[in-house]
Amino acid sequence: MKNVVVEKETEQEGESSNNEEFGRSGALTSSPTGFFDLPEDMSDKILLKMSLISILNFKTVCRSSRNVVRSFVSSSSNSQVHLVPWILLPRKLEDKRRIGFSTYDDQMVFMRTNAPPEFYDGLCLGTSHGWLVMLDKDIEPYLFNPFSFEKITLPEIFTFPNIQCLFGSVGSGYYIHYYENPYKHRRRIKSVQELRTKFVSKAVVSANPSHNNGNFFVLMISAWRKTGAILAFCYSGDDVWMQLGDHDESYCDVICHDDMFYALNYPDEIEIWDVHNGYPTKRTSIVAKYPQKVFDTKRSLKFRDCDTTRSYLVEVSGDLFLVVRFIGGLVRSHETSKFELRHETLCFQVYKLDTSIKKWEEVESLGDLVYFVGGNQSKSLLVPDNSAYKANSIYFTDDYWDMMYWRKNHYDIGVYHMEDKSIEKTLRFDWQNEPPPFWIDPESLVH
Repeated sequence: MKNVVVEKETEQEGESSNNEEFGRSGALTSSPTGFFDLPEDMSDKILLKMSLISILNFKTVCRSSRNVVRSFVSSSSNSQVHLVPWILLPRKLEDKRRIGFSTYDDQMVFMRTNAPPEFYDGLCLGTSHGWLVMLDKDIEPYLFNPFSFEKITLPEIFTFPNIQCLFGSVGSGYYIHYYENPYKHRRRIKSVQELRTKFVSKAVVSANPSHNNGNFFVLMISAWRKTGAILAFCYSGDDVWMQLGDHDESYCDVICHDDMFYALNYPDEIEIWDVHNGYPTKRTSIVAKYPQKVFDTKRSLKFRDCDTTRSYLVEVSGDLFLVVRFIGGLVRSHETSKFELRHETLCFQVYKLDTSIKKWEEVESLGDLVYFVGGNQSKSLLVPDNSAYKANSIYFTDDYWDMMYWRKNHYDIGVYHMEDKSIEKTLRFDWQNEPPPFWIDPESLVH
């Protein structure tokens, strides 16, 4: 991979430094003569041919280039340029003060330096709109922007639904005392990382906290209960978490869109919640039988040790899609041709919700779209013609937390091509530290 070291910018042309701006070693240092005299449509055509990192480099040249780029990315016709997610990389032990990102298409690595040391002592629970939902080493949740280093505190963890108390320390482990009606329980958690498996399986943010007047809400799927998983919810500025839904639910994915959120209550229910009026209200619940083909496929893949599936919701122009990921635990090594105990994605299936008959209909093609799934809030994207990302494909990162920390030998990252049902894997890591790879939107870099 190519390396790009990103430093904090110094003042340019009388403007104060902006640590959201990315610079690149060897970047342009003088204004490209005549570029700023071009008509806007002509400069847009040139910028459309440039990669995001090249656009970011050009943006740092001077005040005029910054204005050109901001005008370019604010145009609705060019809005897709900055929306293709990057991968938040696991760190190397020697890089504790750096945050790494990679583009999947050209595998160029970007390093954000001088990161707060507490970032790598905590735990990443999910990503949305370029922000991370984190737990620090004292098990306190917060939002973190890895591009600007902005931090927003969330309600304390002891206000989480059903928690009586949580105590402990790094090294000695943690103890959670919680209610599961009508009983009280105590569970020992050996590490912060184990909390992601035993405590919170996913977390999403409704909107970019830097925009929308700082208004947003956070949802966590709390999976530590023996009987399933519950939803925990908070608004920006809240002091406590509130529980949504009943006590015996089994939520496995949630997405937010336009002050609404959609929760997949496994296996057959889609809950639609309205957050416009200051308090979450369940607008409706759609019961659509989970596709029988998923169970049949899992049985047919048994010879490949298909030991689990993952279900994701994706919203596309108001329609809901179910993405099912089949993960095997016995994989043939490319080097030795022998079978190894490691988890690896085998295939995907995609279904569209037909609300009129309340049924999931299988989809054979995504058309010009790509899907991004994993520990992030799932999203779809119409990729530009000049993008190296391949349409009709599903880009995935690892979110099989149990196996990730038990086997500790690789991350399951790749691209599934719907047309020929093949899987392409180009990103491989020989280290395994926090955070695991997450999709993250670099949208805040260009505004």
